[in-house]
Amino acid sequence: MDVIDGYKVAEHLKGNDKTKFIPIIMITAKSETSDKIKGINCGIDDYLTKPFNSQELLARIRSLLDKREYSDQFVEGEKVKTLRDVVASVNHEINNPLTSVLIAVESLILKFKGDEDTIDRLKLIEVNSLRIKDIIARLERIQRVVTKEYYNDTNILELQRKR
Repeated sequence: MDVIDGYKVAEHLKGNDKTKFIPIIMITAKSETSDKIKGINCGIDDYLTKPFNSQELLARIRSLLDKREYSDQFVEGEKVKTLRDVVASVNHEINNPLTSVLIAVESLILKFKGDEDTIDRLKLIEVNSLRIKDIIARLERIQRVVTKEYYNDTNILELQRKR
């Protein structure tokens, strides 16, 4: 390469958030240990010297892609585990007081029987409390972390509604 060498390309790709996880195999005539170390320090995932065997290159590509897939699966598993830990805490911290609110609302509905304005307000509290319980239940059923674009470069967790 005339203008920019492979090391600079690797540094550029690894320095960019959109490309930093793309595996890089450097194919070069440079076979000195110092060249290989320089490549590894630039973020190169594998190093192959010329002349190279195409079957070896394919095996190295497969190996890097397998590692990438395993890594992606591991990260996804960790996301789900972390989310489940958070949901367990939320479940405990929110469901307990929410149950008390629902019991109190039921009691107040009986007490204010006939006062439609008060009953309507209490039913609104009840409906929204049950909605919160449903959100927690949906969080507990999440099998994988899926996000959707929300606002201002922020993503939110995608929760499927009951159908």
